[in-house]
Amino acid sequence: MSLMDQHTVDVHRSAQRGEPGPPPPGAYEAAFLRRAWHAFRARRGGRGRRGFYGRAA
Repeated sequence: MSLMDQHTVDVHRSAQRGEPGPPPPGAYEAAFLRRAWHAFRARRGGRGRRGFYGRAA
C-alpha cells in the first residue's frame, strides 16, 4: 500500500469516527529541514571554514 493509499484510508476512518483527520504526508518536512539546517549551522559556528578532510581552507 502506498503512502497516499494509507493516508486516504486514515482520512476515511477518522471521518467515520468523527475525529479530526491526520495531516497530509510531508506537511512537516519543510519545518524539519529548516530546524536541521539551523542546528547544523549552530554546531559549525565558531570553528571557521573547513575544507576537505576537516583542514582549514
